[in-house]
Amino acid sequence: MSHFPVKKIIFVFLASVFLFLLGEGKGVSGAESGRIPLEKVKALRVSETLKKFKKEIPPRDEFETREEYRRKVVRHIQNTHVTDDGSEPYFYVFVENAEFTYLADKSTGAFSGVPISKLDDGRYFLGTERSSSSSEYEAVNGFGAQTTVTKINSEYWGLFFENPSPDVDFAANGLETTWWKKMTVEEGKAIKNHCGAIIQFRFSPELVSEYDGACLEDFDYFKPTFDDPKELNLWRYGLPAKDVRLTFFNKKDGEIVLDIDFDSYKNEWTHQIEGKKERNRQKKMDHAQKANYFFMDWKTPKGMINAKYVKMHEKNVVLEDENGKQIEVPYDDLEERYQDLCELAKCFNGTKKKLQKERVWTYANRTKYVKSSISGSSQRRVPLTFRGSFESATAYTVTIKDSNGEFQVLRLDELSAKDIKWINKTYQVFTERLHEYEVKYDVHLLPPVQLEPETIDD
Repeated sequence: MSHFPVKKIIFVFLASVFLFLLGEGKGVSGAESGRIPLEKVKALRVSETLKKFKKEIPPRDEFETREEYRRKVVRHIQNTHVTDDGSEPYFYVFVENAEFTYLADKSTGAFSGVPISKLDDGRYFLGTERSSSSSEYEAVNGFGAQTTVTKINSEYWGLFFENPSPDVDFAANGLETTWWKKMTVEEGKAIKNHCGAIIQFRFSPELVSEYDGACLEDFDYFKPTFDDPKELNLWRYGLPAKDVRLTFFNKKDGEIVLDIDFDSYKNEWTHQIEGKKERNRQKKMDHAQKANYFFMDWKTPKGMINAKYVKMHEKNVVLEDENGKQIEVPYDDLEERYQDLCELAKCFNGTKKKLQKERVWTYANRTKYVKSSISGSSQRRVPLTFRGSFESATAYTVTIKDSNGEFQVLRLDELSAKDIKWINKTYQVFTERLHEYEVKYDVHLLPPVQLEPETIDD
Protein backbone atom coordinates (compact mmCIF):
# COMPACT_ATOMS: atom_id res chain seq x y z
CA MET A 1 0.00 0.00 0.00
CA SER A 2 2.97 2.27 0.46
CA HIS A 3 3.24 2.57 -3.34
CA PHE A 4 -0.39 3.70 -3.67
CA PRO A 5 -1.26 6.69 -1.45
CA VAL A 6 -4.55 6.81 0.42
CA LYS A 7 -5.33 10.14 -1.27
CA LYS A 8 -5.13 8.49 -4.69
CA ILE A 9 -7.38 5.62 -3.56
CA ILE A 10 -10.01 8.13 -2.48
CA PHE A 11 -9.86 9.93 -5.81
CA VAL A 12 -10.01 6.66 -7.73
CA PHE A 13 -13.16 5.77 -5.82
CA LEU A 14 -14.72 9.18 -6.52
CA ALA A 15 -13.72 8.91 -10.16
CA SER A 16 -15.42 5.53 -10.41
CA VAL A 17 -18.56 7.21 -9.07
CA PHE A 18 -18.14 9.86 -11.81
CA LEU A 19 -17.94 7.14 -14.43
CA PHE A 20 -21.01 5.42 -13.02
CA LEU A 21 -22.89 8.71 -13.36
CA LEU A 22 -21.62 9.24 -16.87
CA GLY A 23 -23.44 6.21 -18.30
CA GLU A 24 -21.07 5.50 -21.20
CA GLY A 25 -19.68 9.01 -21.29
CA LYS A 26 -22.95 10.95 -21.42
CA GLY A 27 -22.68 12.55 -17.98
CA VAL A 28 -25.47 13.03 -15.49
CA SER A 29 -27.87 14.18 -18.19
CA GLY A 30 -27.43 10.91 -20.08
CA ALA A 31 -28.99 8.75 -17.37
CA GLU A 32 -31.66 6.46 -18.82
CA SER A 33 -34.11 7.42 -16.08
CA GLY A 34 -33.96 11.13 -17.02
CA ARG A 35 -32.97 12.13 -13.49
CA ILE A 36 -29.94 13.29 -11.54
CA PRO A 37 -28.89 10.58 -9.03
CA LEU A 38 -28.59 13.16 -6.24
CA GLU A 39 -27.68 10.56 -3.64
CA LYS A 40 -24.55 9.61 -5.58
CA VAL A 41 -23.27 12.91 -6.99
CA LYS A 42 -20.00 14.05 -5.40
CA ALA A 43 -19.85 17.70 -6.42
CA LEU A 44 -17.02 20.11 -5.69
CA ARG A 45 -17.17 23.78 -4.71
CA VAL A 46 -15.17 25.93 -7.08
CA SER A 47 -14.07 28.41 -4.40
CA GLU A 48 -12.62 25.64 -2.21
CA THR A 49 -10.99 23.89 -5.18
CA LEU A 50 -9.34 27.15 -6.28
CA LYS A 51 -7.89 27.66 -2.79
CA LYS A 52 -6.53 24.14 -2.90
CA PHE A 53 -4.96 24.61 -6.33
CA LYS A 54 -3.42 27.95 -5.36
CA LYS A 55 -1.76 26.22 -2.45
CA GLU A 56 -0.61 23.17 -4.41
CA ILE A 57 0.42 24.73 -7.74
CA PRO A 58 2.98 27.56 -7.51
CA PRO A 59 3.25 30.26 -10.21
CA ARG A 60 5.61 29.77 -13.16
CA ASP A 61 9.23 30.53 -12.31
CA GLU A 62 11.78 32.20 -14.55
CA PHE A 63 13.41 28.90 -15.56
CA GLU A 64 10.21 27.36 -16.95
CA THR A 65 8.89 27.96 -20.43
CA ARG A 66 5.17 28.59 -20.80
CA GLU A 67 4.66 25.15 -22.32
CA GLU A 68 6.68 23.41 -19.57
CA TYR A 69 4.61 25.17 -16.91
CA ARG A 70 1.33 24.29 -18.62
CA ARG A 71 2.33 20.63 -18.81
CA LYS A 72 3.27 20.66 -15.12
CA VAL A 73 -0.14 22.02 -14.12
CA VAL A 74 -1.94 19.49 -16.30
CA ARG A 75 0.14 16.66 -14.85
CA HIS A 76 -0.80 17.73 -11.34
CA ILE A 77 -4.51 17.78 -12.17
CA GLN A 78 -4.33 14.39 -13.87
CA ASN A 79 -2.28 12.78 -11.09
CA THR A 80 -4.56 14.12 -8.38
CA HIS A 81 -7.92 13.58 -10.04
CA VAL A 82 -7.46 10.22 -11.73
CA THR A 83 -9.85 7.60 -13.04
CA ASP A 84 -9.35 3.88 -12.82
CA ASP A 85 -9.33 3.52 -16.62
CA GLY A 86 -7.04 6.47 -17.37
CA SER A 87 -9.72 8.60 -19.06
CA GLU A 88 -10.48 12.21 -18.22
CA PRO A 89 -13.06 12.52 -15.44
CA TYR A 90 -16.06 14.79 -15.42
CA PHE A 91 -16.44 17.15 -12.49
CA TYR A 92 -19.71 18.41 -11.06
CA VAL A 93 -20.69 21.68 -9.41
CA PHE A 94 -24.08 22.56 -7.94
CA VAL A 95 -25.30 26.09 -8.70
CA GLU A 96 -26.27 27.93 -5.52
CA ASN A 97 -28.98 30.27 -6.79
CA ALA A 98 -30.97 28.50 -9.52
CA GLU A 99 -34.46 29.98 -9.92
CA PHE A 100 -37.65 29.25 -11.87
CA THR A 101 -40.64 31.41 -12.85
CA TYR A 102 -43.59 30.55 -15.07
CA LEU A 103 -45.11 32.78 -17.78
CA ALA A 104 -48.67 31.50 -18.04
CA ASP A 105 -49.62 33.67 -21.05
CA LYS A 106 -46.82 32.11 -23.10
CA SER A 107 -46.88 28.62 -21.52
CA THR A 108 -43.16 29.05 -20.94
CA GLY A 109 -40.83 28.38 -18.04
CA ALA A 110 -37.94 30.75 -17.30
CA PHE A 111 -34.80 29.32 -15.68
CA SER A 112 -32.30 31.79 -14.21
CA GLY A 113 -29.82 32.36 -11.39
CA VAL A 114 -26.76 31.25 -13.38
CA PRO A 115 -24.59 34.23 -14.40
CA ILE A 116 -22.84 33.84 -17.74
CA SER A 117 -20.88 36.45 -19.67
CA LYS A 118 -18.48 36.97 -22.54
CA LEU A 119 -15.17 38.53 -21.49
CA ASP A 120 -13.04 41.06 -23.34
CA ASP A 121 -10.35 38.47 -24.13
CA GLY A 122 -12.85 36.21 -25.94
CA ARG A 123 -13.31 33.70 -23.12
CA TYR A 124 -16.62 33.02 -21.40
CA PHE A 125 -17.46 32.74 -17.71
CA LEU A 126 -20.18 30.68 -16.03
CA GLY A 127 -20.82 31.43 -12.36
CA THR A 128 -21.66 28.86 -9.70
CA GLU A 129 -21.13 30.78 -6.44
CA ARG A 130 -21.22 34.46 -5.59
CA SER A 131 -20.99 36.94 -2.78
CA SER A 132 -21.43 40.69 -2.67
CA SER A 133 -21.22 43.64 -0.33
CA SER A 134 -22.21 47.26 -0.72
CA SER A 135 -21.50 50.64 0.83
CA GLU A 136 -22.35 54.24 0.06
CA TYR A 137 -20.33 57.42 -0.35
CA GLU A 138 -20.95 60.97 -1.50
CA ALA A 139 -19.58 61.99 -4.90
CA VAL A 140 -19.31 65.41 -6.58
CA ASN A 141 -18.91 66.03 -10.31
CA GLY A 142 -16.95 68.84 -12.01
CA PHE A 143 -19.96 71.18 -11.79
CA GLY A 144 -20.32 70.74 -8.04
CA ALA A 145 -23.42 68.55 -8.21
CA GLN A 146 -23.53 65.96 -5.43
CA THR A 147 -25.06 62.49 -5.34
CA THR A 148 -24.92 59.33 -3.25
CA VAL A 149 -23.11 56.49 -4.95
CA THR A 150 -23.72 52.87 -4.06
CA LYS A 151 -20.46 50.91 -4.27
CA ILE A 152 -20.99 47.21 -4.95
CA ASN A 153 -18.24 44.64 -4.65
CA SER A 154 -19.22 41.32 -6.26
CA GLU A 155 -17.22 38.13 -6.40
CA TYR A 156 -18.14 35.19 -8.58
CA TRP A 157 -16.62 31.70 -8.65
CA GLY A 158 -17.19 29.40 -11.58
CA LEU A 159 -15.77 28.20 -14.89
CA PHE A 160 -13.86 29.79 -17.76
CA PHE A 161 -14.40 28.19 -21.17
CA GLU A 162 -14.31 28.90 -24.93
CA ASN A 163 -16.43 28.72 -28.10
CA PRO A 164 -19.95 27.77 -27.00
CA SER A 165 -22.90 27.44 -29.34
CA PRO A 166 -24.02 30.77 -30.89
CA ASP A 167 -27.43 30.22 -29.29
CA VAL A 168 -26.03 30.61 -25.77
CA ASP A 169 -27.01 34.12 -24.66
CA PHE A 170 -24.58 36.22 -22.63
CA ALA A 171 -25.88 38.69 -20.09
CA ALA A 172 -24.41 42.16 -19.78
CA ASN A 173 -21.95 42.76 -16.95
CA GLY A 174 -21.92 39.09 -16.05
CA LEU A 175 -25.41 39.28 -14.57
CA GLU A 176 -27.94 36.49 -14.86
CA THR A 177 -29.15 35.19 -18.18
CA THR A 178 -32.46 33.39 -18.68
CA TRP A 179 -33.17 30.04 -20.35
CA TRP A 180 -36.63 29.45 -21.78
CA LYS A 181 -38.64 26.28 -22.28
CA LYS A 182 -42.21 25.62 -23.40
CA MET A 183 -44.02 23.90 -20.51
CA THR A 184 -47.52 23.03 -19.35
CA VAL A 185 -48.94 24.55 -16.18
CA GLU A 186 -48.60 21.17 -14.45
CA GLU A 187 -44.91 20.95 -15.38
CA GLY A 188 -44.35 24.50 -14.15
CA LYS A 189 -46.04 23.82 -10.82
CA ALA A 190 -43.93 20.68 -10.32
CA ILE A 191 -40.62 22.56 -10.62
CA LYS A 192 -41.70 25.76 -8.87
CA ASN A 193 -39.87 26.14 -5.52
CA HIS A 194 -37.82 22.99 -6.26
CA CYS A 195 -35.51 24.22 -9.03
CA GLY A 196 -31.90 23.12 -8.81
CA ALA A 197 -29.02 23.25 -11.27
CA ILE A 198 -25.80 21.29 -11.70
CA ILE A 199 -22.87 21.91 -14.03
CA GLN A 200 -20.84 19.10 -15.54
CA PHE A 201 -17.43 19.79 -17.12
CA ARG A 202 -13.96 18.51 -17.86
CA PHE A 203 -10.72 20.24 -16.94
CA SER A 204 -9.31 22.14 -19.97
CA PRO A 205 -5.50 22.11 -20.28
CA GLU A 206 -5.72 24.52 -23.23
CA LEU A 207 -6.88 27.36 -20.95
CA VAL A 208 -4.19 26.96 -18.28
CA SER A 209 -2.65 30.39 -17.68
CA GLU A 210 1.12 30.89 -17.46
CA TYR A 211 0.48 33.41 -14.67
CA ASP A 212 -2.45 31.92 -12.77
CA GLY A 213 -2.05 28.19 -13.46
CA ALA A 214 -5.38 26.41 -13.04
CA CYS A 215 -6.89 29.34 -11.08
CA LEU A 216 -8.04 31.87 -13.65
CA GLU A 217 -9.08 35.43 -12.82
CA ASP A 218 -10.86 38.36 -14.45
CA PHE A 219 -11.89 41.82 -13.23
CA ASP A 220 -14.34 44.45 -14.48
CA TYR A 221 -14.95 47.96 -13.18
CA PHE A 222 -18.10 49.92 -14.01
CA LYS A 223 -17.95 53.62 -13.29
CA PRO A 224 -20.92 55.39 -11.64
CA THR A 225 -22.85 58.13 -13.45
CA PHE A 226 -25.45 60.61 -12.25
CA ASP A 227 -28.12 58.71 -14.20
CA ASP A 228 -26.99 55.44 -12.61
CA PRO A 229 -25.04 56.21 -9.40
CA LYS A 230 -23.64 52.71 -8.92
CA GLU A 231 -19.99 51.71 -8.82
CA LEU A 232 -19.49 48.03 -9.56
CA ASN A 233 -16.29 46.11 -8.90
CA LEU A 234 -16.71 42.64 -10.34
CA TRP A 235 -14.18 39.87 -9.71
CA ARG A 236 -14.40 36.47 -11.38
CA TYR A 237 -12.39 33.45 -10.26
CA GLY A 238 -12.65 30.11 -11.99
CA LEU A 239 -11.32 26.81 -13.29
CA PRO A 240 -10.43 26.24 -16.96
CA ALA A 241 -13.22 24.06 -18.38
CA LYS A 242 -14.42 22.33 -21.55
CA ASP A 243 -17.39 20.11 -22.49
CA VAL A 244 -19.57 22.27 -20.24
CA ARG A 245 -23.15 21.18 -19.59
CA LEU A 246 -25.77 22.94 -17.45
CA THR A 247 -28.73 20.90 -16.23
CA PHE A 248 -31.79 22.24 -14.39
CA PHE A 249 -33.60 19.62 -12.31
CA ASN A 250 -36.24 19.08 -9.64
CA LYS A 251 -34.54 18.93 -6.24
CA LYS A 252 -37.27 16.69 -4.84
CA ASP A 253 -36.65 13.70 -7.10
CA GLY A 254 -33.73 14.73 -9.36
CA GLU A 255 -35.88 14.74 -12.52
CA ILE A 256 -34.15 16.59 -15.37
CA VAL A 257 -36.23 19.51 -16.65
CA LEU A 258 -33.85 21.36 -18.97
CA ASP A 259 -30.47 20.17 -20.26
CA ILE A 260 -28.06 22.59 -21.96
CA ASP A 261 -24.95 21.31 -23.72
CA PHE A 262 -22.98 24.52 -24.27
CA ASP A 263 -21.25 23.12 -27.38
CA SER A 264 -24.47 22.33 -29.25
CA TYR A 265 -27.29 24.21 -27.48
CA LYS A 266 -30.21 25.45 -29.59
CA ASN A 267 -32.93 27.56 -28.04
CA GLU A 268 -36.68 27.26 -28.57
CA TRP A 269 -36.73 29.92 -31.30
CA THR A 270 -33.92 28.27 -33.26
CA HIS A 271 -35.70 24.90 -33.03
CA GLN A 272 -38.90 26.51 -34.38
CA ILE A 273 -37.08 28.32 -37.19
CA GLU A 274 -35.16 25.18 -38.14
CA GLY A 275 -38.42 23.25 -38.08
CA LYS A 276 -40.00 25.75 -40.48
CA LYS A 277 -36.94 25.67 -42.73
CA GLU A 278 -37.03 21.88 -42.82
CA ARG A 279 -40.75 21.85 -43.59
CA ASN A 280 -40.19 24.42 -46.35
CA ARG A 281 -37.29 22.38 -47.72
CA GLN A 282 -39.49 19.27 -47.76
CA LYS A 283 -42.30 21.18 -49.48
CA LYS A 284 -39.84 22.38 -52.13
CA MET A 285 -38.60 18.84 -52.63
CA ASP A 286 -42.14 17.44 -52.82
CA HIS A 287 -43.03 20.19 -55.25
CA ALA A 288 -39.96 19.44 -57.37
CA GLN A 289 -40.76 15.73 -57.33
CA LYS A 290 -44.36 16.32 -58.35
CA ALA A 291 -43.25 18.63 -61.14
CA ASN A 292 -40.75 15.99 -62.20
CA TYR A 293 -43.25 13.15 -62.18
CA PHE A 294 -46.15 15.22 -63.51
CA PHE A 295 -48.61 14.77 -60.65
CA MET A 296 -52.06 16.14 -61.38
CA ASP A 297 -55.72 15.80 -60.42
CA TRP A 298 -57.14 13.65 -63.23
CA LYS A 299 -60.87 13.46 -63.87
CA THR A 300 -61.58 9.86 -64.90
CA PRO A 301 -64.65 7.60 -65.15
CA LYS A 302 -63.43 6.20 -61.80
CA GLY A 303 -63.52 9.64 -60.20
CA MET A 304 -60.87 12.27 -59.46
CA ILE A 305 -57.38 10.78 -59.01
CA ASN A 306 -54.27 12.66 -57.87
CA ALA A 307 -51.64 10.80 -59.85
CA LYS A 308 -48.80 10.99 -62.34
CA TYR A 309 -48.87 9.93 -65.98
CA VAL A 310 -46.71 6.83 -66.51
CA LYS A 311 -47.24 5.66 -70.09
CA MET A 312 -49.74 4.56 -72.72
CA HIS A 313 -50.60 0.85 -72.63
CA GLU A 314 -52.37 -0.03 -75.86
CA LYS A 315 -55.39 2.30 -75.73
CA ASN A 316 -55.23 2.88 -72.01
CA VAL A 317 -53.54 5.62 -70.00
CA VAL A 318 -51.51 4.25 -67.08
CA LEU A 319 -51.62 6.54 -64.01
CA GLU A 320 -49.84 6.02 -60.66
CA ASP A 321 -51.12 7.55 -57.43
CA GLU A 322 -49.03 8.85 -54.53
CA ASN A 323 -49.06 5.40 -52.90
CA GLY A 324 -47.55 3.76 -55.99
CA LYS A 325 -50.76 2.07 -57.10
CA GLN A 326 -51.19 1.99 -60.90
CA ILE A 327 -54.57 2.56 -62.52
CA GLU A 328 -55.42 2.11 -66.20
CA VAL A 329 -58.02 4.41 -67.74
CA PRO A 330 -59.30 4.18 -71.36
CA TYR A 331 -57.87 7.10 -73.30
CA ASP A 332 -61.11 7.61 -75.25
CA ASP A 333 -63.11 7.91 -72.01
CA LEU A 334 -61.18 10.99 -70.89
CA GLU A 335 -62.41 14.51 -71.53
CA GLU A 336 -60.58 16.53 -74.16
CA ARG A 337 -58.53 18.50 -71.62
CA TYR A 338 -57.24 15.30 -70.01
CA GLN A 339 -56.41 13.80 -73.41
CA ASP A 340 -54.43 17.00 -74.03
CA LEU A 341 -52.79 16.48 -70.66
CA CYS A 342 -51.72 12.97 -71.70
CA GLU A 343 -50.07 14.41 -74.82
CA LEU A 344 -48.38 17.02 -72.67
CA ALA A 345 -47.19 14.35 -70.22
CA LYS A 346 -45.74 12.24 -73.05
CA CYS A 347 -43.96 15.34 -74.30
CA PHE A 348 -42.71 15.99 -70.79
CA ASN A 349 -41.37 12.43 -70.39
CA GLY A 350 -39.55 12.64 -73.70
CA THR A 351 -37.98 15.95 -72.78
CA LYS A 352 -37.15 14.62 -69.34
CA LYS A 353 -34.94 11.86 -70.75
CA LYS A 354 -32.79 14.47 -72.45
CA LEU A 355 -32.70 16.68 -69.37
CA GLN A 356 -31.82 13.87 -66.97
CA LYS A 357 -28.62 12.98 -68.77
CA GLU A 358 -25.87 14.04 -66.36
CA ARG A 359 -23.78 17.00 -67.49
CA VAL A 360 -21.35 19.56 -66.09
CA TRP A 361 -22.96 22.73 -64.73
CA THR A 362 -21.12 26.00 -64.16
CA TYR A 363 -21.81 28.62 -61.47
CA ALA A 364 -22.07 32.08 -63.02
CA ASN A 365 -20.14 34.06 -60.40
CA ARG A 366 -18.07 31.51 -58.51
CA THR A 367 -14.46 30.53 -59.18
CA LYS A 368 -11.75 28.49 -57.52
CA TYR A 369 -7.97 28.29 -57.59
CA VAL A 370 -6.23 25.40 -59.32
CA LYS A 371 -2.56 24.56 -59.79
CA SER A 372 -1.07 25.94 -62.95
CA SER A 373 2.29 26.38 -64.66
CA ILE A 374 1.09 29.11 -67.02
CA SER A 375 3.36 32.18 -66.97
CA GLY A 376 5.26 30.76 -64.05
CA SER A 377 2.26 31.13 -61.75
CA SER A 378 1.52 28.34 -59.30
CA GLN A 379 -2.23 28.99 -59.24
CA ARG A 380 -4.98 30.34 -61.48
CA ARG A 381 -8.69 30.89 -61.12
CA VAL A 382 -11.20 28.74 -63.01
CA PRO A 383 -15.02 28.65 -62.97
CA LEU A 384 -16.57 26.49 -60.26
CA THR A 385 -18.43 23.51 -61.75
CA PHE A 386 -20.35 20.44 -60.60
CA ARG A 387 -21.93 17.37 -62.22
CA GLY A 388 -25.64 16.71 -62.11
CA SER A 389 -28.87 16.16 -64.01
CA PHE A 390 -31.79 18.53 -64.53
CA GLU A 391 -34.94 17.69 -62.57
CA SER A 392 -37.38 20.60 -62.88
CA ALA A 393 -37.56 24.36 -63.26
CA THR A 394 -39.72 27.35 -62.40
CA ALA A 395 -39.51 30.91 -63.70
CA TYR A 396 -36.76 31.67 -61.18
CA THR A 397 -35.23 28.38 -59.99
CA VAL A 398 -33.93 25.09 -61.29
CA THR A 399 -33.71 21.79 -59.40
CA ILE A 400 -30.64 19.68 -60.16
CA LYS A 401 -29.84 16.21 -58.86
CA ASP A 402 -26.11 16.20 -58.20
CA SER A 403 -23.68 13.28 -58.53
CA ASN A 404 -24.26 12.40 -54.84
CA GLY A 405 -27.99 11.96 -55.42
CA GLU A 406 -28.87 15.17 -53.55
CA PHE A 407 -31.35 17.70 -54.93
CA GLN A 408 -29.97 21.23 -55.30
CA VAL A 409 -32.47 24.05 -55.78
CA LEU A 410 -30.60 26.96 -57.42
CA ARG A 411 -31.62 30.36 -58.68
CA LEU A 412 -31.34 30.54 -62.45
CA ASP A 413 -29.07 33.57 -62.15
CA GLU A 414 -26.58 31.37 -60.25
CA LEU A 415 -25.93 29.37 -63.45
CA SER A 416 -23.83 30.36 -66.43
CA ALA A 417 -25.47 31.82 -69.55
CA LYS A 418 -24.53 28.64 -71.42
CA ASP A 419 -26.44 26.47 -68.92
CA ILE A 420 -29.51 28.72 -69.01
CA LYS A 421 -29.51 28.59 -72.81
CA TRP A 422 -29.28 24.78 -72.69
CA ILE A 423 -32.23 24.58 -70.29
CA ASN A 424 -34.34 26.89 -72.42
CA LYS A 425 -33.49 25.14 -75.69
CA THR A 426 -34.00 21.61 -74.35
CA TYR A 427 -37.08 22.50 -72.34
CA GLN A 428 -38.77 24.86 -74.79
CA VAL A 429 -40.89 22.21 -76.58
CA PHE A 430 -42.46 21.17 -73.31
CA THR A 431 -42.84 24.74 -71.99
CA GLU A 432 -44.53 25.83 -75.21
CA ARG A 433 -47.00 22.96 -74.93
CA LEU A 434 -47.50 23.73 -71.25
CA HIS A 435 -48.21 27.38 -71.99
CA GLU A 436 -50.64 26.37 -74.74
CA TYR A 437 -52.47 24.05 -72.31
CA GLU A 438 -52.67 26.67 -69.54
CA VAL A 439 -53.97 29.34 -71.91
CA LYS A 440 -56.50 26.99 -73.48
CA TYR A 441 -58.02 25.84 -70.16
CA ASP A 442 -57.11 28.80 -67.93
CA VAL A 443 -55.44 26.59 -65.34
CA HIS A 444 -51.98 26.12 -63.86
CA LEU A 445 -50.61 22.61 -64.02
CA LEU A 446 -48.78 22.85 -60.71
CA PRO A 447 -49.48 25.87 -58.45
CA PRO A 448 -46.46 27.45 -56.71
CA VAL A 449 -45.49 25.85 -53.40
CA GLN A 450 -46.82 27.70 -50.34
CA LEU A 451 -44.01 28.20 -47.79
CA GLU A 452 -44.11 29.22 -44.14
CA PRO A 453 -42.41 32.51 -43.12
CA GLU A 454 -39.01 31.59 -41.68
CA THR A 455 -39.29 33.99 -38.75
CA ILE A 456 -40.71 33.69 -35.24
CA ASP A 457 -43.22 36.28 -34.08
CA ASP A 458 -43.48 37.01 -30.36
